[in-house]
Amino acid sequence: MSDPTASAPQSTIGRARFGGGTAALVLVSLLIGLAISSGLGGLYAWIGETGEAWMRFAIVAVVTLPVSVMLPWALLVDRSSLKGSIERPEDSIESRWYAKAAEGTMHDVLITVGIGAALFSFTQLQVNTGILLIVLGTMVMADFGVRYQLAKRADA
Repeated sequence: MSDPTASAPQSTIGRARFGGGTAALVLVSLLIGLAISSGLGGLYAWIGETGEAWMRFAIVAVVTLPVSVMLPWALLVDRSSLKGSIERPEDSIESRWYAKAAEGTMHDVLITVGIGAALFSFTQLQVNTGILLIVLGTMVMADFGVRYQLAKRADA
């Protein structure tokens, strides 16, 4: 049996998963993106305090529109219809590096949170929760980046 998507033409925009072509994908992505951006703009116009409401709406709607359009596109595009897409991205070497780094980082997070919880409990130290989470998040991202580079270097 042949795969119907294997012989289909590929483009930089792709085609919709739900059976439509490129035009359907673009139209649906734009409509959903406009709805998301308008909702965010309306929410900010309603809760914002500075300036006029229509200006707040317009600024937020315009600024969030590109991301609001790309999100539904990413969810609705048929990957096999994109030029240069690989067939099974989960089998790539980068995916293995990512998995190795994520596994090691998870172990580090468990150890760090456990030791931190014990230290804060025993010493009765009080810290700003927001600052603590920012520091912890930054440490996790740095740990993941270092582990990813080490996995990449080990396979090179």
